[in-house]
Amino acid sequence: MRGNKYIRKAKEFFEFAKKEIEKSKRNDKQHLAVDGCEKAWLAPVLATKGLFVKKGIKKEKGLPKNFRGLSYFLHKYGTKEMEKTLGYLRTMLHSEGFYNQHINYELIETAFEELEDYIKTIEKI
Repeated sequence: MRGNKYIRKAKEFFEFAKKEIEKSKRNDKQHLAVDGCEKAWLAPVLATKGLFVKKGIKKEKGLPKNFRGLSYFLHKYGTKEMEKTLGYLRTMLHSEGFYNQHINYELIETAFEELEDYIKTIEKI
């Protein structure tokens, strides 16, 4: 059940992100959307760590610390679809939304739908 703490935190960050994106749209403040994308990216990272704990990683120290480690463990403990989704979310939220500051609300909404499904999938495991 320890994986649930990661999933709970993932949901919290996802909610923070949704609020920031909405506030950004209302106020035409791009920096809020950039911050929202980065908070949203943290959600699948935390949810994925929750999956690893559910799959038997016992110690906090055993969890991956970077994307390469997440990908490696997800290949081992997840599914190909989960791997594709995590890569997509990284591209859309972390790379495009945060680093490149390319804010396209339609694309962010699509990524948020994928993110919501991703968290739900892990929650059911």
